[in-house]
Amino acid sequence: AALAYEEDQQVYAWSRFVFGGPSVVVESIACVPHSSEYYLYLVVSRTIDGANVRTIEYIRPDFTIASTTDWDGFVAMDNYKTGTLSGAVTAITSLTDYESADVVCQVGTLFMTGTVSASGVLTLSAAIQAAGTNGKTYRVGFSYTGWFKAFPPEVQNVNGTAQGKVKRIANMVVRVKDTTNFSHGIDTANLRFEDFAQTSDAAGAPPPHRTEDVRISFDNGLDTRAAFSIKQTQPYPLSILSIMPEFGVYGS
Repeated sequence: AALAYEEDQQVYAWSRFVFGGPSVVVESIACVPHSSEYYLYLVVSRTIDGANVRTIEYIRPDFTIASTTDWDGFVAMDNYKTGTLSGAVTAITSLTDYESADVVCQVGTLFMTGTVSASGVLTLSAAIQAAGTNGKTYRVGFSYTGWFKAFPPEVQNVNGTAQGKVKRIANMVVRVKDTTNFSHGIDTANLRFEDFAQTSDAAGAPPPHRTEDVRISFDNGLDTRAAFSIKQTQPYPLSILSIMPEFGVYGS
């Protein structure tokens, strides 16, 4: 559990961190100074190929990217291993910390999901192999899900509070920072993928990180709560600065 604490703004908000990997448990934490910042270090336990494996990991306080197409400054995976590929590579070997586990892999700007074999080998997808591997940086790690669930929105109208009244969200503007794609819907079981790709984006690569107001079509029907969820299940960044729903309130 994490507490966002901003005394000047009177913000005190709890959230959960769910780490990627099989049978994952955070056993210990410590806050350690690092230059002008503080890093949160963790002892994390996972069950890898039937055996208990402990790793020491840390959470960076912030992600900094050099440009909208920089994929080296933002790694959206847990407990990842990185290296450089040499030549035409069809598989990444020596992944003993991930044996028999489901992982996500990034090579250049391309991503894939797969299962590491019991001998620590991950076969690269046909798309990654076709794009070429020589000299490219790879990262292999556990994926995690970013999930935001809103409380029922409130707006004052001539009849008072909107709580308990029938509401409908028609559209929504989401202000994002360095974000690429996400899914949204009335709950996590009914999500629609929002693709940020534009015709000017490079073919075969993920769309650039965007810092802008994204307008999405959103129809939750008519109900009294009008709650909604935003979820990121891909190994892409998701930083939400503001959510501005456009909705109508019906009834007295």
